[in-house]
Amino acid sequence: MMSEHETKRVREMVDTVYRSESRQVLATLIRLLGDFDAAEEALHDAFAAAVEQWARDGVPANPRAWLVSTGRFKAIDGMRRRARFDLHLLPPCPVA
Repeated sequence: MMSEHETKRVREMVDTVYRSESRQVLATLIRLLGDFDAAEEALHDAFAAAVEQWARDGVPANPRAWLVSTGRFKAIDGMRRRARFDLHLLPPCPVA
């Protein structure tokens, strides 16, 4: 368990990275995903993951690359989840 001071330090680091890198991360995610809304959601998911994981493992050497990669994987996971959910909403195919 982290001390209150360590938790505050990690949050401050994430805030600093957000202010300095979020525009570039968002632009890269838009390019990779081709969808502004999906990229924006992925950006927020990546920063939420950063707060948790960086507190446990420390800040990575290249935070921007970590955020882009994490955001991309979170977006792909979300697309897969929605695709599976959408399949369950389809009526069953009639058997001939």
